[in-house]
Amino acid sequence: MYGISVTLIQGAVHDNEARNNGRGLYVSDTDAALQTQVYNNNVHDNSGTGMEVAGNVEAFNNKSVANLGTGIYADNSASDNTWVHDNYSIRNVTGIEAGYGRIYRNRVAGNSARGILADN
Repeated sequence: MYGISVTLIQGAVHDNEARNNGRGLYVSDTDAALQTQVYNNNVHDNSGTGMEVAGNVEAFNNKSVANLGTGIYADNSASDNTWVHDNYSIRNVTGIEAGYGRIYRNRVAGNSARGILADN
C-alpha cells in the first residue's frame, strides 16, 4: 500500500513526506501533452519502494532515504517523457531503477545493491 498515490493529468505533486509505509509515493500522468512535476518530496523508511513514477512525469529535487526497496523507480509504463533528475537517493537497496525514461544528474550514494539500474 502506498502512503500517497496520485494519478492525474498535468499537475504538480510537491512538498510531501511519505514514511513508514509499504511504498511511499506513486505518481502517474497519462496525458502526453504536458508533464506532471514531482518535486521537493521526502520519502524515507518505507518497507518497499520510496517513490514510483509512471507516464509523463518529471521528478526532480526529491530525497529518497533508507527505503527497503528502490529509492526512486521509473516503472515500465514510463516513457521517454518520464524524466528523473537532480534527486538525492541514499541508503536504499537500489538507488534509482528505470524501465524507461531519462535519468540524469542525480546524486546516488550508499545503496546496498546498486546505485542506478537500467532495466528494460
